[in-house]
Amino acid sequence: MKKKIEKIIQEKLINPVLHSRAPVSEVSLGVAVGVFLGLTPTVGVQMYLVAVVWSIYRYIFRDNPSIFERRYVSSLGMGDSSLLQTALEQFVGEHDFIYFHKTGSDPLHSRRTVFKAYTRRLGPYRLIYFHADGFLRAQVRMMIYAAAAASLGRLTISSLREQIDGRHRHLTTLAPPQGLYLARVLYK
Repeated sequence: MKKKIEKIIQEKLINPVLHSRAPVSEVSLGVAVGVFLGLTPTVGVQMYLVAVVWSIYRYIFRDNPSIFERRYVSSLGMGDSSLLQTALEQFVGEHDFIYFHKTGSDPLHSRRTVFKAYTRRLGPYRLIYFHADGFLRAQVRMMIYAAAAASLGRLTISSLREQIDGRHRHLTTLAPPQGLYLARVLYK
């Protein structure tokens, strides 16, 4: 049992810090903030401190990824770029994302703030970014699929708004996991 715990600590805590390619200042700040949040004696204070941590997710897709890219890049179809951007902009703000998480997950609350949501093109790839104070289980994949459906005309912007506002659930499909990456965690 002791060896198993030592192995988990080595793999999950020590190795990521030792082998990180991030600048030393970012790794040091991440470790310091993590230790500080973890050792704060009262749960109430921890919850307020976690509110200053942002997550940025990146979703990479392309029309026909090569055989070498298929594990890392999604082939989810996207339509009109302006419709896609309009759909992504609907997610910005503080919302109750009750219809944007997997059933079976039981969060304390489903209220989250999305600070930015946008798309970029990088050569043959298209990227979607979400900056938020936190995400529910599978929320990003569900938001990406909904934005893709809107860009292809399968979902209207008003229907997307209804789902974001918690009035009606139109879609429950998830975008494929290939291409989804946690791009960055910011400590403010």
